[in-house]
Amino acid sequence: MEKLLTSYFFNIVVFTLFNLLSFVIINYYKNKIFSSLVDMPDNLRKFHSKPVLLIGGVFVAIYLAIISFYYYFNDRNEIFLISTISLTIFFVGLVDDYLSINAYKKLFFISSILLIALNFYNEINIQTLYFSTFDKNFELGKLSLFFTTLCILLLINTLNLSDGINGLAVGISIIWLSFLLFKENSDLEIILVPLIFLLILIFTFIYQEKFFLGDNGSLVLSSFIGLIVVYIYNQNLDNESTKISSENIFILFMVPGIDMFRLFVERLLKKKNPFKGDRNHLHHFLINKFSLKITLMIYFFTIFFFIILDDLKIVKSAYLIISYTCIYILSIIYLKKSYFKRL
Repeated sequence: MEKLLTSYFFNIVVFTLFNLLSFVIINYYKNKIFSSLVDMPDNLRKFHSKPVLLIGGVFVAIYLAIISFYYYFNDRNEIFLISTISLTIFFVGLVDDYLSINAYKKLFFISSILLIALNFYNEINIQTLYFSTFDKNFELGKLSLFFTTLCILLLINTLNLSDGINGLAVGISIIWLSFLLFKENSDLEIILVPLIFLLILIFTFIYQEKFFLGDNGSLVLSSFIGLIVVYIYNQNLDNESTKISSENIFILFMVPGIDMFRLFVERLLKKKNPFKGDRNHLHHFLINKFSLKITLMIYFFTIFFFIILDDLKIVKSAYLIISYTCIYILSIIYLKKSYFKRL
């Protein structure tokens, strides 16, 4: 046991130091290497004060490449596959940041990658849905592959839509990964702890507008987190003490997820492209009323608060979902009225 813990600690330290070193090197040479990977302000949707490099995902991708290499030689096919899939999706985001790919083409490419990759490995497919509300399992059977792909795509869109103000998407990712770190029942802290450390660094620089996450960053983070969640969910399904329900996962992603659902419904009802960006998100309404710091604090606290309530099991998960949905609807109504009064 002592040898195992020493090995865990050693690997965590090594991966963390590697992240720090790669972060310093890439950040120092960023203007020379990524000079054409720039997000320009347009005063319509993008109000940052200067052109900013879109390199946040590069740091994560470098780390995942090392993780993929490490687990390939340590016979952990599922982690190797998760890292490799996420890296492949990262390149879709990188090309999008360079060339601005059509949203439907991007969706096609990502869907194809997921369907092909997940078809070969059942360990990262959702085969059983466990609902704590009914204390029942529902087998997905042949729908497993398509359902898992749909869930990952929804999460990718959720985080992508959250990447609208400095640091929000990265901060959300830190909260999600922290939940997994304390919830999982395997040795994944080896890779999760250094990743969280790396994201804290990235958050600090994005908050100061030193660089942005970019599509490459939101895609690699959301795909990795989604696949890791599926893997941990499957690993703990037969363990009563660490079992994660479908409601637990919904609450984890609920705050930005419900906002994404509202946006898509509103855009479709108005006969607009559901993938076309606007400033109608929850975080946009908040930042129109509060400062960036206060907006981030409100958003992060809301996610954290409902995750903790769910984890403590003080209130049933279903009631928490209903409660937040009501709070969200009332908040949007209030914030919209406040916003239009100021126009």
